[in-house]
Amino acid sequence: MMQAMLLTRDGIKVQSVPMPVPGPGEVLIRVANCAICQSDVHWIRNHQATLGPAGQILGHELAGEVVALGPSVADVAIGSRVTARPLSSCGHCAACRRGLPRACPERAAIGLSRPGAFAEYVVASARVTFPIPESVSFAAAALSEPLACAYNAVMASAAAPGDWAVVVGPGPLGLLATRLLKLRGAKVIVAGTRDERLAVATRFGADEVCNVRRDALRPLVLERTEGLGADLAIEMVGTNEALGQAFASIRLAGRVILAGEPAPGRTFEVEPHYLFHHEQQLIASLGAGESLPRAIRLLAEDLIDVDALITHRFPLDQGHLALQTVIERRDHCLKVLIECR
Repeated sequence: MMQAMLLTRDGIKVQSVPMPVPGPGEVLIRVANCAICQSDVHWIRNHQATLGPAGQILGHELAGEVVALGPSVADVAIGSRVTARPLSSCGHCAACRRGLPRACPERAAIGLSRPGAFAEYVVASARVTFPIPESVSFAAAALSEPLACAYNAVMASAAAPGDWAVVVGPGPLGLLATRLLKLRGAKVIVAGTRDERLAVATRFGADEVCNVRRDALRPLVLERTEGLGADLAIEMVGTNEALGQAFASIRLAGRVILAGEPAPGRTFEVEPHYLFHHEQQLIASLGAGESLPRAIRLLAEDLIDVDALITHRFPLDQGHLALQTVIERRDHCLKVLIECR
């Protein structure tokens, strides 16, 4: 048996559950740290009422140590320090061969369609398990997955040296994107509603910050870009207001990257005539994709200070407090870690 944090219809419970057993091609990981993601919060809001009596173990931003191997695993050693991409797939179907694992009919996701890592142990596919060097702590490695998500959003933006970029939303992903954009040589304006997060954005390299509750974003962008507008904007909030701010910030032939998760069923109006004549693009970016190894290298090269994002740590038996801290945005939290051992 092991301890795990279960989401049930009646709330969060930490209790004993059977130890998972790795199947063919899988490994068993003793979880050291698992960070809370906003997608965990979205999942709770959208799915808690439909949970069955067994509940669900959430959590997918993980790091730990491999303690057992399933059949047919030859390239992962017991004792390896690892993280894992949440999404696994068969690896050989038409979708997987084209680099589209989310379209694989056998896809599964840790913390969603399979048990997650808010637990002492979790099972992951060996194919999406990646070693972490000794120089990278388990706490930092737990943030490699969101770092990979931010990296993909920045790559989708095609940011180049000298570009002006707007990041709407200085949450953890927006702050990581800010740092990555600076590493690519871009000039960055970060827009948000909380001064304490905008102050962190400055420490992550933002050239300008804008509290949109006090100041209009578009005039600032136009002033800094000689009236042209930003080359790109990355929306990291998932609201219509933030998406509108992103579009209002970009120039002719500019690009908006949608990387914040919108609520299901929400629609966004855009005038096709304006979009056509301004040749603007809307590009969606979701998940870590194949970029987890790159994120781990960035951590190993000490190019991203993810420790600066970790504001709270809770033991597993206080997991409900950890989730409430994120849901209620207590104490200026950014990344909240659950220490599982």
